[in-house]
Amino acid sequence: MLSPHALGLTPSLRRAAFSPGKARPSMQNNVMKNAIRSSTSLKPEDGTTILNKQRLQRPSRLGFCAAHVIEFVHGLPDAVKYTGKFNLALPFSFHPWNGIRHMLWDSGKFLTVKGVYSTGYAVLGATTISTLVLMFQ
Repeated sequence: MLSPHALGLTPSLRRAAFSPGKARPSMQNNVMKNAIRSSTSLKPEDGTTILNKQRLQRPSRLGFCAAHVIEFVHGLPDAVKYTGKFNLALPFSFHPWNGIRHMLWDSGKFLTVKGVYSTGYAVLGATTISTLVLMFQ
């Protein structure tokens, strides 16, 4: 990446920054006009009008809406739907159960190797059950 130092512009930039009297007067006038222009306030209805004009100039959507997405998913085979549900439900099931496990560790419980393994199996069991419940709802 080209920096001002690599291009040898550092001394000239420093001179321009610390000697504002040497800057072009037309540039100073433009800066002041822009500062004044940007600080003027609008009436609420004028702001709404500008916003509505900008909304009309936005590019259109990508060509699909919620109805098309629902229709597409409805047409998928059941195996694909359940695989997708499983992939979404698993992290949402595992995270809370494992969080409870960690809170138990923070309270000083189940810190033995046997306790760690037993809570791990309990988390996996609870995750399996809650994932299946979420999948078939």
